This record gives sequence, C-alpha cells and structure tokens, in this order.
Amino acid sequence: MRLAIGMLGRRALAAALLIATQASAYLIGPVTAVHETMTHMAYECLVRSAGEPVRCWTGTGKLEIAKVKFSPEEKAVRWPDDPVRKSDWTLSVGSLAKDIVHDCSKEVKDAAGKDKTLYDAGLVCSSHYGRLQFLHAMASAGDMSRTATLRKIYAWSAFTFDVAAGRVDLDLDICKAVTPAYGGKRAYAPLADAFEAAPGNVCDFPPVVKKGEGAMTIRAFFTTDCSQIRVLGKKCNIGRGASGDAETRRAALGALIHLVQDSYSQSHAARPIGGEAVTYRGPFTATAACAFPVAYFDYGTQAYYQNHSDADQRPVLDPSCAAGQVADPVTASAVVLWKAAHDRSTAEMIGYLAAHVFGPL
Repeated sequence: MRLAIGMLGRRALAAALLIATQASAYLIGPVTAVHETMTHMAYECLVRSAGEPVRCWTGTGKLEIAKVKFSPEEKAVRWPDDPVRKSDWTLSVGSLAKDIVHDCSKEVKDAAGKDKTLYDAGLVCSSHYGRLQFLHAMASAGDMSRTATLRKIYAWSAFTFDVAAGRVDLDLDICKAVTPAYGGKRAYAPLADAFEAAPGNVCDFPPVVKKGEGAMTIRAFFTTDCSQIRVLGKKCNIGRGASGDAETRRAALGALIHLVQDSYSQSHAARPIGGEAVTYRGPFTATAACAFPVAYFDYGTQAYYQNHSDADQRPVLDPSCAAGQVADPVTASAVVLWKAAHDRSTAEMIGYLAAHVFGPL
C-alpha cells in the first residue's frame, strides 16, 4: 500500500483535488488552502482582539496562503466541499474528483428531471449541484430568488451555530430536526425541503426505499467518513461517543464559517464592485467585496461556461472593505468564532450576519 501511495504522489493528489475544488468553492488544501488560510487568520485575529474582532484583514495584495500545519478546527472549514472526507486520504481523493466532475451532474436528477432527495443523490452531489448548494452561499436547485436562498442561509446559520454550541441532540433525524411538522424548530424551517424524504417536507420514507436511501442523524450528516470505502472496501464510518460529538460540533462550526467565506466569492454571490454586480455568466474575478449580495447563483446553470473557478483563487480585498457596514470575510469569520467561544445567543449571531455579512431579507 505504501508503494501505491508513493506512485500516486503529491502531484496526482494535487491535480485530483484541483479538479474537484474548481467545481465548488474557494480552493482548499493541499492545492491552495484559501479556506484554511482565512480561518487561520480569523483565529489569529481572535487571539489578539480584546473584544469582538474588527478589521482582521487589511492586506492590499492577493491573499497569502499560510505556511503552517492547520489545526483540526481550521481544517473543519473544508467540510461543505468534502462532506464525506475523501480528501483526507491520498487514495480516495481521486474518487471525490470523479464524483464532483463526472457523476454528480447526473446523480442529482431523476429520470423525469426532478431533483433527487439528499438520501438518493448523496451528500457530495447534493452539496455541489443539488438541494444543499446553500452550504456554499449559492442558490439550491429550485431556489430562483435571492430571498429564497437568503432564508436558507439564515436557517442554516442558526442550525449550525446551535449544533456547534451543543443546543441540539446530535442523534435526531436531521429531516425531523429542521421540519416543524415533526417537532423541529421554526427557525430551521426553510431547510425542510432540502432534507425532505418525500415531496411536501415529509420526513417519513416511502414504503419502498431505494438502495442508499434512509434516515440520517445530525451526527451522521456531519461526521460520515468514506475515505477508505472504495479502495479498501470498507464501509463509511460515523463518529461515535465523545470524540464523535466533538467532531460533529467542529464540522458544524466549520460549515458556518465556510458559508460566510464562500459568500464573498463572486461566482457564488454577486457582491457589487464599484456599484456593478456580475451576472451568473461572469466574467468572474477573485475579489472579496464588502457589499451585501444582490443575487445568488446556481452552479448547475454556470457549469456550461466553465469559468466558475476564476473567482475561487486567492482573492484580493476590494477597497470597499476599508470602511463601511459590511465586514470582510476574515473579520466575519473571526466574529463567528468569537460569538461561538463566548456562547452568544443564536439571535445575536443572526443579527450580526444580517447587519454585516448578508444584509436583510
């Protein structure tokens, strides 16, 4: 097995990850650790701040990738790009690339062209092409308006913040946890159609369940590890016990930070630059602008133009971030971390995001 790893090599690993991440969001390590670097900068800002962080990123050039060994908390920001952790092992990263680039566009629709459920399409494909695109601050399949996407963004922010804070039972069925008809919190209700098992925000599975479908707990959603499934024939693992609890909460907080950071990618959300907003077709630049998004894009409608990844390289901070109401992505990430560390209320968190990151509904 060591021979196989050596033959694959770092170049092949980097190439596979580059293919996969160019179809998703800001690049992740080991290719170009944009997400991890932003999160590392946010943690550094958190440490040196006397109170709630402000002005964490003031550079004028492209983001400089941190030359450090990233902590588990910093690497947790990768989760929405790789929710089953295939990039964690050299021999499975190619499988992740194949899923995203070749298979997912076909896996998210049924024979009639309707959106498949999360349980049928799977986590990876649902995140990148389907019903879970809001994980990346993008319009999920079927959500055409800015308001529909923003409602999901705020509901997802509340849900992940609560999971990270230990306010949610991790062994709840995730569909029922976000669906009021099954006892879920109303604050999470906009997520119900993304997690439904059957049309109409139904969490009960049909009598005949297809292979691969089945209820999913919050724990399973955030800790599933399939890094060795195809190579060694092993089953996917789910985090158990205290370590599994910690991993679930770490991934949830990483997912919230990933959402915030992705919203500054111009191919995900149109934040006006100099008063002008880009369309879903681009052209896109890697510019982090400090203006509220005026539109959210669906990756499926962009794939034909093949320029989505132009915005996901090392970003430059727009001059609009020097002052004003909207925070830069590193500062916003640091504030999320600060509020989580100080056990602030979910309402306070959403209030901050509305005032300084996403804007009002």
